[in-house]
Amino acid sequence: MLACARVVYSEAQTDRLVELVPSIEALASLRESGFSLMPQPPIAMTFLEVRSLEATLFRVRNARASEWYECWGFASSELTDVGWVAIRHVAPGDLTLNKPWSEQNKLLGLNEAVSSLAELTWFVTTLFKVRRTKLFTATCVRTASLFSDECHIHFGHLDGERLDIGFTRDAYHHDILGLAILRKF
Repeated sequence: MLACARVVYSEAQTDRLVELVPSIEALASLRESGFSLMPQPPIAMTFLEVRSLEATLFRVRNARASEWYECWGFASSELTDVGWVAIRHVAPGDLTLNKPWSEQNKLLGLNEAVSSLAELTWFVTTLFKVRRTKLFTATCVRTASLFSDECHIHFGHLDGERLDIGFTRDAYHHDILGLAILRKF
């Protein structure tokens, strides 16, 4: 199965994904809760590997220099998973907006977690390439990926076009800063 350019699932991987497809009830619950569902990549990938598949979708701050995050551990060590992942859309009015990290995490439901940057990047770039749907155009979302002890990485379409990666102190809150919530199957 071809997911997008340079990403191909083997027959065994496709069979495994078929086995792991959530139940009709779970799919209905995801839809009602504002989630979209898609398979993770066929092999575990870091954020930098995922970004390299669709580099033109990302904002470039300085064309002659590497991006600030390329030397940080989260970019090259955190990996995507296998199976299915669902990410919740965060739109204006979302309950996770305008809250510090500690308050946002209290809003996680049963079987929900905060997405890593690698998983979120895979999801958002693949959704765009396959369905031409952009997530987080009016918001940014914090991920579980750490920049430092008190700063998490955030992600969004800050200019409405290119994806932007930044970091925000955990105590900070803003009306466009939400939480990247996922469920895995």
